Amino acid sequence: MLFCTINDFLAYGNLSGYSVKGHKACPICEEENASKQLKHGMKTIYLRHRRFLRSHHPYRRLKKAFNGHKKTSGPPTPLTSVEVY
Repeated sequence: MLFCTINDFLAYGNLSGYSVKGHKACPICEEENASKQLKHGMKTIYLRHRRFLRSHHPYRRLKKAFNGHKKTSGPPTPLTSVEVY
């Protein structure tokens, strides 16, 4: 029954037991996550999501609109079946 449900990200954490808060909250990025704590808002933000865009996307070259860096890295490699198990 859980296989066929559609839920938001917080419900995903409740159903799977995965932590959806803190610095390692992204289940796709895991250890390659680039999180940062804001000083005044005490909110955790996640960087480096432009790497999931195709290599010639115009957002990859925008430095001013993001964190001052141009993105050249690609997405993380998918886990193998042995690593998932």
